[in-house]
Amino acid sequence: MAKLTKGCRVSGVGGRVTTKGAEVRRENDRLVRPHRPDTLRLRPDTLHPIPNTRHPTPYTRHPTPLGKLIARGAEAELRLVQWMGRRALAKTRVPKAYRLPELDARLRQARTKTEARLLREARQAGVAAPLVFDVDLAPDACILTMEFIEGEQVKRLLNSMPISQARRMSKTIGENVGALHAGGLIHGDLTTSNMIWSEGSMYFIDFGLGGMTDDVEARGVDLRVLKEAFGSTHSHIGGCFDIILKGYCTAFSGGNEAVERMADIASRGRYTE
Repeated sequence: MAKLTKGCRVSGVGGRVTTKGAEVRRENDRLVRPHRPDTLRLRPDTLHPIPNTRHPTPYTRHPTPLGKLIARGAEAELRLVQWMGRRALAKTRVPKAYRLPELDARLRQARTKTEARLLREARQAGVAAPLVFDVDLAPDACILTMEFIEGEQVKRLLNSMPISQARRMSKTIGENVGALHAGGLIHGDLTTSNMIWSEGSMYFIDFGLGGMTDDVEARGVDLRVLKEAFGSTHSHIGGCFDIILKGYCTAFSGGNEAVERMADIASRGRYTE
């Protein structure tokens, strides 16, 4: 790389070096001349180019987060990273080759932004959720960096604890879901895999399919998804979903209407219990 003295400029157009005015000299096979350093532009073959301040390139903090890959889903990758000296989780929504690039970028940006907002709104509604550290919406990134929650997945806890404890935890699940719905939030993927028990609190994670709405139909669908998850994963724990609904209606004044809508949604299917 050329050694640049104060007030010098290296310029290249189409791989050819051009100069105008001022005295020119050669250093390390590059032509230099006096110029303002704050408008420095380097040739394309320079190893570490400095963006032109008149036409800045998009700034990306971490397009490829370094860290241990701990999970990979259909939509995103989760990596354990360091953020300001703290352990954090970087959720990267990966591009999909089957979508148009412009559409793909808009979808990933919108979902990243929505999830960050829902995590914040959940905390305001009184439900424990990871604290958001950073949101990078650059098209080549779409990274949500958040607090790493050290704890046990509720799915595993429910299947390993005594029935009496499982029922108490079921009530806690219902109360938290009721608080979400009372705050106008829909999770979109209510399963015990997306709940973490940490230091006496239940954290809700992965709001990627969620939204903000007061629609009773959306609430009914949320409850139906949770019921199906319990039926497939915790069917051996009798009566726990009924306890969830009691806790739900206790925390949410509109709970009875949402429970009725859940039953109505189930009846629309061809095969119902």
